[in-house]
Amino acid sequence: MVNKKNWLGTLVMVLVFGMMVVDCDDGSGEKNPTIDSVINSVVVTTVGEATSVEKGKTLQFSATVTGTNNPSQSVTWSIDETGKKAGTTISGGLLTVAADEALTSLTVRATSTLDTTKNGTKQVTVFTPTPTVSIVTVTTERDANSLSKGSTLLFSASVTGTNNPSQSVTWSIDETGKKAGTTISGGLLTVAADEALTSLTVRATSTLDTTKSGTKQVTITLPTFTTMPNLTLTTGNERIICTWTNSIPIPDSYDIYYIENMEGTDYNAATLMDGGIKITREANSYLTFTITELSNYTTYNVLIVANKTDYIQGYSEIRTASPRPWAPSASVTTLAYDTEVYKSNLSKNQDEWYKFTATLSTQTITFRGGFSGLEFDVQMYNSDGEKIGSSRLLSPGIGSKSFNQSVVKGNVYFIKVTNSYLASYCSFYIKFN
Repeated sequence: MVNKKNWLGTLVMVLVFGMMVVDCDDGSGEKNPTIDSVINSVVVTTVGEATSVEKGKTLQFSATVTGTNNPSQSVTWSIDETGKKAGTTISGGLLTVAADEALTSLTVRATSTLDTTKNGTKQVTVFTPTPTVSIVTVTTERDANSLSKGSTLLFSASVTGTNNPSQSVTWSIDETGKKAGTTISGGLLTVAADEALTSLTVRATSTLDTTKSGTKQVTITLPTFTTMPNLTLTTGNERIICTWTNSIPIPDSYDIYYIENMEGTDYNAATLMDGGIKITREANSYLTFTITELSNYTTYNVLIVANKTDYIQGYSEIRTASPRPWAPSASVTTLAYDTEVYKSNLSKNQDEWYKFTATLSTQTITFRGGFSGLEFDVQMYNSDGEKIGSSRLLSPGIGSKSFNQSVVKGNVYFIKVTNSYLASYCSFYIKFN
């Protein structure tokens, strides 16, 4: 017979053991299905409780899953809005907003992986960062630091700061005493031709932040001639003949400077203007001048300077020349007063040269035919090689022809006779009186 007391004790132990088995974990990490966790809510928060996020930046989200029996905290993250940019994503709770995101708000959702019917959301505002201006830098084309009156110069402005600030600026000139014709528009500075100020300060002010501006100061100079005089020198007996072209614009006057060349001296405009002899000519006179009373076979430096009110002087190149008595390259026959000289057989296109010293203020040159008629050209030159007269002589047979020429008594003159017409030879007599 089984002891009743022992039987009851065994039954109690069995029941207790069974209850323990029912409440145990099955080893899978999940509770026994009969007592699973129940999800009550999913709460979504942000770092620092932020309610907005900047375009191109990130924001960290967190999710807290609440319920019974210590529910799993595992969630999946998503963004509700379907029209978002491809660069707007969320992973592991880290929201990345595309720099070009057009949406003004985003709803981030965390869904429980234990119970996908349970989720929580948080909406954040998406904003464009506000640009700021730190520096406005002003520069000029070719880094120019000056410009002349009546000219223009282009300025540029660079605006630097945060978040890509606008490059838009307004242009102004600081000086209040400028002429009405001195203006700036779109960065192009125009200086009046009559501007009296010697410098101008150009200012560029940011339209985004009008407290930020930059400046550049430029010096105002006198304008320059666009074309300089071009000087040509011709030599004569104890003289130099200067000829030049007009400057542009037309100057008020020209100064001719000349100085004897000294070996070893470096001549420039400054040295000629400082130590040379100066002659002034009005610009409306002929663009030529003869420097006289020079020494033959001596080298001289010559400079032409253009002068105009409110303009920088314009300079020609320095030219050099040596005066010397002029003479034709061919041989020359000297004529004595009132004495005929005979020339035979002057062929076509041949020249014959003569010279004489003037005894009167007007001299008569006479030609007389030899055995044929006269038909040739006659030209007269002074000792500088300047042509002072010419004539075409036509006379049949052995007749004579003459012409008068004004001269300076005591000066030397040259006569060139050219057979320009007769195919055959011609002969003639020549004299002066």
